[in-house]
Amino acid sequence: MNANKFLESKKNKERSFPKDSYAAYWDISEKSEKTEKLREIVEEFSVLAGGPALVLGFAPADSDFTAVGQQLRRELPEETHLLVVSSEGGIYRQEGYADLYCPGMTTGVILHGFSQRMMRQVQILSFPLPDDDIRKHQVDMRLEERVDVKKKKLQQTTVDRKKMERK
Repeated sequence: MNANKFLESKKNKERSFPKDSYAAYWDISEKSEKTEKLREIVEEFSVLAGGPALVLGFAPADSDFTAVGQQLRRELPEETHLLVVSSEGGIYRQEGYADLYCPGMTTGVILHGFSQRMMRQVQILSFPLPDDDIRKHQVDMRLEERVDVKKKKLQQTTVDRKKMERK
């Protein structure tokens, strides 16, 4: 879907206010309805302020990541960033269920979209994990020590405060 078509569909929707995040479940087991359902979900992303800036896809570990990613890429606006990762199931805390995984939702992709408005205010910080010992299949550092290392790295980081201001 191109940006103009996306914006047109957004204008046709009557919304009380735009959202900054929206999640949906895309069942990829039903081949014939798979593409139409994805188009409906992408249309639903029009509730996001300024449209979707980032969509995260949580796909079953046994799914065809290439096919899932390609189909998502075809349907999403060109400027939308896409990240598809492996999942053991949809984690969702539902009242009345002890299990964190959604019952009966193991053949689909959970899509979580984030608005342009929200992403303008995001600053991504990345720190390597202190995990050299774990990579050698041993544990030489306690959890508290690992947390302290991460805290020190965070304290040494400069955050762009202007980017964090409401726009």
